[in-house]
Amino acid sequence: MSSFAYRRARRAFWILVAAAVLLAGAISWLAQRPAGPWTGTGIAVLGILATADIALAGRLLLALTGRLPAAHARPGRRRSGR
Repeated sequence: MSSFAYRRARRAFWILVAAAVLLAGAISWLAQRPAGPWTGTGIAVLGILATADIALAGRLLLALTGRLPAAHARPGRRRSGR
């Protein structure tokens, strides 16, 4: 990974972490509101966004630390169990 790509990946990681913190705060704020359909919808949407955000940040963290699993075998190539 080139120096520019590494810096860009680190920046993206911290942006995703900050977004996850903001989303968690928004979920907490909505959870304190009176119950209603808009509150439930907001919590569901923000929960999905927070989950996706955390998953992307985790994948970036694994990539930055070099702990991603090896790539799968190319399609069309048969793997023998021997």
